[in-house]
Amino acid sequence: MNGDVTTKGYHMELIKGGTAIEGLFTGHVCQKATQWMLTLPVQATLQLGRKVTLRGGPYFSLLLSKDFSGIASDGYLRQGSPTGPKVLIGSKEGEWATYDFDNEMRNFQFGLGVGADWQLGKRLGVSADLNWGLTGIFPGDFKAVEQTLYPIYFTVGAFYRFK
Repeated sequence: MNGDVTTKGYHMELIKGGTAIEGLFTGHVCQKATQWMLTLPVQATLQLGRKVTLRGGPYFSLLLSKDFSGIASDGYLRQGSPTGPKVLIGSKEGEWATYDFDNEMRNFQFGLGVGADWQLGKRLGVSADLNWGLTGIFPGDFKAVEQTLYPIYFTVGAFYRFK
């Protein structure tokens, strides 16, 4: 996921000029979040007639690769509180602040998955799946990002049965 947003009073921990600063940031954030996982789904299925199959159950994922980093620019950070010292964050390289929370991300995640297959003809069909993480991508004691971020994935596909 890549994000490009403008924030106001957003709690962040940043690195500016080699120094860590924490507080409420107002300005522009360009973020990159990537997770490559090996996932084991455990699902039960329910056949509704000959054309529709429903499935659901938990999944367990091991992160193989992870990235959560970004740049904060065009704004300021109020250290500690909304009225704390103001640190200006510029718009050019060297003036902006960065963050990198790769090492703080969970290595193991779990959640629930539900899906459905609909057989359109003798061999052709469509499917839809929703996976919703029950654990946030960061541990509960991680405070540099104020809200819990849950992995949520929706997939739509088509399939062809050979036999």
